[in-house]
Amino acid sequence: MRICRVENFCNHLPRWSDVAFGAVQALVSQCFREPAVLFKDKINLKLPGGDGQRAHQDSAAGWERYADWFITVAVFIDDATLDNGCLEVSAGQHTSGLLGEVWAPIDHLPLDYKAVEAHAGDLILFDSYVPHRSAANLSPKKRRALFVSYNDARAGDHR
Repeated sequence: MRICRVENFCNHLPRWSDVAFGAVQALVSQCFREPAVLFKDKINLKLPGGDGQRAHQDSAAGWERYADWFITVAVFIDDATLDNGCLEVSAGQHTSGLLGEVWAPIDHLPLDYKAVEAHAGDLILFDSYVPHRSAANLSPKKRRALFVSYNDARAGDHR
């Protein structure tokens, strides 16, 4: 068995807590134009040969029962490249709301995806309606990325 994801650790590890509750949370609060609260934290560990993620929107995972809008910040621990399965997004679709059924991938929809390569230390912000996916890691190196998702404080703390 190989671990491919670690979740719910930012409250327990000081260095990750500094990231999630420091400058990143302040940045997202500026985007919301009000205080943001952490909703979910995870690190995706895509080892060589590791699978990709099917096309989806984060809100399709039942998030809408907690708040109507989320912002996720991807913090890249390693370079994200075409070879190791970088994030791919379908730009401009975030204003269309939920594009499919709850808990269902949307890879059957004819959307145009663009690869977003990133260097270690880069941040990418996207909201819960941005369709995104990633390919398998075909490189000999691991690809790790922290994903921290926030909702506005008015919607409550659902952690």
